[in-house]
Amino acid sequence: MVAAGLLVEGLFGAFGAIPTSRPETIVESHFSWNYTTFLNIVFLGVFAVLYRLYRTRARGEVSAYAIDPVCSMQVEKAHAPAHRVVDGHDVWFCSDRCAERYARIRASS
Repeated sequence: MVAAGLLVEGLFGAFGAIPTSRPETIVESHFSWNYTTFLNIVFLGVFAVLYRLYRTRARGEVSAYAIDPVCSMQVEKAHAPAHRVVDGHDVWFCSDRCAERYARIRASS
């Protein structure tokens, strides 16, 4: 691949097809406030708001989902295959196998 690139560059150089000056600036060399700068700032704000909503989504509201304490899988509470009450707290599991493993871990500790 490198050899092909060098060959093409050599051929273009031999025929004088490589331009020596550029008529337009490709990349600006200084900072400027243009529409993309303002769009970047706006969407950074949108991202910050969405991230805050994501981080605080479980505070103050009852979620329809729970996290399996064994495998950390998200489980829908209404359709969870296994459910146990441990020390007065509800615990949902993704499978009976995870519920059994949780019981063994609690019994051994």
